[in-house]
Amino acid sequence: MPIPGRLLRAARAMAGYTREQLGSLVNLSETVIRNLENERAQRPDLYRNYKIRAAFEKIGISFYVVDAISLGVWYDDIEMAVLHSFQGKPPQQLRMPGRVVRAGREMIGLTIRQFAPVTGLSIGAIQPLEQGLIDRPNLTTLAILEKAFEDHGLKYLTEDGIPIGIAYENTEIAQKYAPGVDPKKPGTPP
Repeated sequence: MPIPGRLLRAARAMAGYTREQLGSLVNLSETVIRNLENERAQRPDLYRNYKIRAAFEKIGISFYVVDAISLGVWYDDIEMAVLHSFQGKPPQQLRMPGRVVRAGREMIGLTIRQFAPVTGLSIGAIQPLEQGLIDRPNLTTLAILEKAFEDHGLKYLTEDGIPIGIAYENTEIAQKYAPGVDPKKPGTPP
């Protein structure tokens, strides 16, 4: 089953990989990764998709799949969320993994400059949060981000109240933001 481009970009954001780093892990060029993210791949390649999924699974990041359609990305458990997003700090000190915020932004296809006005927050408020530089995010900021994601049809995947992933609410919303997903034909290539 092909990975929609925006979900691939979201998974890469959660892992903290550049295109070049991901490409070297799966033996693909940075250009091929960029084309996959922008859904400009010439043809679906199941083996390539398998290698990409396996590379993410090795570091504890999985794709949230419903009816054979990838709807989101998530850390396999809180420990992985702590390792990747909380920079080793105890999860009770933090309310939201910054990389989950970035993954959500990538899934709706907005740059940080485009996302800031949608939320009413400044770039300076969002960027450090995405980078994991804020230990205790303001609860109002978190509520604003959650509402912005909900307005775009995204929901948090949580464990013990801590967001460990983000997904499209349903296949219709996934189709809107990741056009390669066909809810009538699971696994339809872009």
